[in-house]
Amino acid sequence: MVSVSLMASLNSTDRNYISGLQTGFNSNAIKPGAGVMWSYNKAWLQYYLGAEIRDNNYAMALISNLEYGFKFGDAFYLAAQAYMRFPEPGENDCDCTTTLTAMYNSNQTYVGLGLKGGYSYKAFGINAGLNTAFFAKNAPAQIAPSISLQYKY
Repeated sequence: MVSVSLMASLNSTDRNYISGLQTGFNSNAIKPGAGVMWSYNKAWLQYYLGAEIRDNNYAMALISNLEYGFKFGDAFYLAAQAYMRFPEPGENDCDCTTTLTAMYNSNQTYVGLGLKGGYSYKAFGINAGLNTAFFAKNAPAQIAPSISLQYKY
């Protein structure tokens, strides 16, 4: 299967002035891309390649994701991911530094790995994952857990 996508990401800056942490980008983004997917019985392999185009003079970036997964029975699945983000080298000057931590968000470069699993029942599901970056520049590289809900229509 081949797919083409156009995703949008709104400004997601969230600052905690007590701890000095900031998450997200102080910009909006459009992310055009294309992906391919192969499936074999209860296993799948997918690859995605796209761009991240941001406003507020943030650097544009090349983004990519590779995932291999396997479904156990009808309800459980487990998947491993490798992903990366490489910004363009000639970025514009932007207000991309967080106020209290001095972390520079525009030129984030990383190559990471993830492991996720989930359970689905009819149209609903729950997913949990662990991600980490084994190479990171201007981005945190610690293990980050996540939980999400899904709905298939």
